[in-house]
Amino acid sequence: MSCSSKYQCPTQPLSPTDFINNYVEFARYASYQLKWPVALILAQWSIESNWGLVDICDPCNNPANTGRPTGNCPCTQYSDLCDGVSIGYISFAQNNYDHSGSGKTYANLVADAFSSGSFTIPNSNNYGCLPGAGTNVIGDLKPACAALGSSGWAQTDYCYCSAGTGTSCCNNSNWAGQTLYERAINYFADYDYIDTTTTYPSCC
Repeated sequence: MSCSSKYQCPTQPLSPTDFINNYVEFARYASYQLKWPVALILAQWSIESNWGLVDICDPCNNPANTGRPTGNCPCTQYSDLCDGVSIGYISFAQNNYDHSGSGKTYANLVADAFSSGSFTIPNSNNYGCLPGAGTNVIGDLKPACAALGSSGWAQTDYCYCSAGTGTSCCNNSNWAGQTLYERAINYFADYDYIDTTTTYPSCC
């Protein structure tokens, strides 16, 4: 079965339960490949897609808006959700570099933060200021969320802070990645682990 035919854009945001039911097997596959916690991946996808409304479904099949140069659809399109996750999201994370100066790919930056249980927020990335600069974030999902929030993946208009977007986001949030963390613990706490299976999503 084609993933494109199964995951059409809804007319309103999905409930957290429906979002999990639709996308958790894809998030688990990405988790296995990237060594990121499933909860963080679901949180990022739910934020980027507004709970499934934008780009995660047909026709873009782009779960985290990877390769979206202007902020407006059409984004980089994939033939189906399987390609969007594997050659889109996973490949993007493995082959593109963090913009805060670590010298690591997104994949390695976040995986290292999660495995070590600690991440120090840098002063800035190439898009500007970072809330909580210099703060050593420790424990559970926080380091991975801080690493992704600091990385520059989301640019200035969506820096994964908690209090808005752009400059106001950077000025009013306690630390980069706070929105990712809050979304993960509020809706995806049962998925605070790295998947260890190689099972490819069943519709692929």
